Amino acid sequence: MQPSPVKSIWIHAVHEVRDAFRSRRAVFLLLIYLAGSVAASSFFINGMKKVEDRLLETLKLAESDSVGTVTQTLWETGFIRHMLNDTVKNEALTDHIVSQSPISIFYWWLSCTFAPLVMMLVSTARIAEERAIGSARFVLYRTSLSSWVAGKFVAQAALLLPSLLLSALGAWLVGYFRLSFFNPAATAMQLLIISLKVVVYTFSYVGLAIGVSQLTRSANLATVLGFTGVIALSITAAVSNHFRGTGALLNIPYWLTPQAYRLDLLWPEPAHVLPAAIMLVLLGVLYLLPGYYILNRRDL
Repeated sequence: MQPSPVKSIWIHAVHEVRDAFRSRRAVFLLLIYLAGSVAASSFFINGMKKVEDRLLETLKLAESDSVGTVTQTLWETGFIRHMLNDTVKNEALTDHIVSQSPISIFYWWLSCTFAPLVMMLVSTARIAEERAIGSARFVLYRTSLSSWVAGKFVAQAALLLPSLLLSALGAWLVGYFRLSFFNPAATAMQLLIISLKVVVYTFSYVGLAIGVSQLTRSANLATVLGFTGVIALSITAAVSNHFRGTGALLNIPYWLTPQAYRLDLLWPEPAHVLPAAIMLVLLGVLYLLPGYYILNRRDL
């Protein structure tokens, strides 16, 4: 008796996660996120220290060994609020952003920028390489193509959570040991919430990665297609956002990109976060479906 579709998807997802740890791919993914977060956070704090030293020198004030105190003070000034408000176009959201620690906002930018790229690096080959070696045929004798693809999709999304939580821990540790002005408990909660939101944001790119993986038997070509897709989405978001509001049809390309919902995820209220999260999940499925349609019509 064939298992139900939900159970079949669950079985494939669990197998995929186990295989990821058995083959060290999951360990590689965790290390990339951790090392990248620690290195980037250290670089950010080093740059912060240089800017603070130059500012104190310009103002002819005594040099300080502390790191982050001047930045935190500037972070809460009206000048920074004005700059942020010019970007986000909403005073309430601006107030929420400046209530977060600078290291948390930096982590948000870092994760939203590089998590999709890491996803393309580690996930785009998952279906392509199994088609190349022929193992996909063996699996599909016992299950449906839709369950197999969905299991891959769910597994890659599941691997995001520990990876981003570990990278958040890396940013927190760097801030804890390097910053003089640092609230451990508040920053830990901020980074936890942000990492969960980045998981939702990157979910759409998981769909893109699995989608392009179905287009070819070449793992390298699938990776190239994945990175090309990320670049194409970024360009589409930038161009369509520039012309947004000049016509209803010109708004559609923008709302079909993950970038359209990124700022909504920053809000603390579920009224903003939940609709954005739902749209990002739907985009992940939307990006996956063309690849599934093409693969379903091909000989594995």
